[in-house]
Amino acid sequence: MSTVPENFSDSDRAMFSPTPPTSPPSVTSPGGTGQVLSNLTLMTFAEAMDIVLQGGVVRRLEWKEPEVIVKIIDEKLVILLAEDRPYDYLIVSRGDLLGEDWVRVSEE
Repeated sequence: MSTVPENFSDSDRAMFSPTPPTSPPSVTSPGGTGQVLSNLTLMTFAEAMDIVLQGGVVRRLEWKEPEVIVKIIDEKLVILLAEDRPYDYLIVSRGDLLGEDWVRVSEE
């Protein structure tokens, strides 16, 4: 078991928890259709990027807006709010890198 530094906040400490959630959460599909995606497999950033490199689409459960997705467009990693809205390049935060709440989503 790894030791968590004392100066870490409670949310940082939670990232080091060896116990995964007991049941996968659900998330609303991208595009705002309201379709609930269930039986999700939680992934690390590295696992999520493997999915993206294979042409898949991912998101973090922590992100409040269900339409926010990450995928590759024109050979660049981008973040989208919805298919018909402008996109921007993803600037990966420390939380994104350490997050273990990445999930694969399907585009409609």
